[in-house]
Amino acid sequence: MFFLWLQLPFLSLFHFLFTSVQLCEIPAGNLELIQALNSELLKAVDDGSQEPDPSLYLALRLSNEHNLEKEREYLDRLTGVYQPQSSRSGIPLEPSRRKKSGTGELALYLLGLRAACQNMDTPERSRLVTQLKLLLNKEMKQIGKN
Repeated sequence: MFFLWLQLPFLSLFHFLFTSVQLCEIPAGNLELIQALNSELLKAVDDGSQEPDPSLYLALRLSNEHNLEKEREYLDRLTGVYQPQSSRSGIPLEPSRRKKSGTGELALYLLGLRAACQNMDTPERSRLVTQLKLLLNKEMKQIGKN
């Protein structure tokens, strides 16, 4: 029974990852705060010195105000980190150049892909979902040991 209780958060994450989400309305009194936050998010997207963050991309996608060009560019940067296909010379990157993602980062990246209506049925994305499942199982085993 205890082990099932530990699995509940992870099962909820998978349910959330693969179901549709309906956006909520922002109360009128908070609109200025939200617009200021959007402005800060867009500034962060333009900062090329920082590694792209999937939580930032999700925040942009969930916003009511969109700059689709910047969002697309940022998603391309994220994809380059989480799913590098090849170097500029066309030579495949060695595995050590690929981002070693934690469970949360990988889950957020996959949620971001869903938020961008990306095709999740590609071999590379299927591998990422499998990787997420393996990470979750590993974490559940660690929780069970403690």
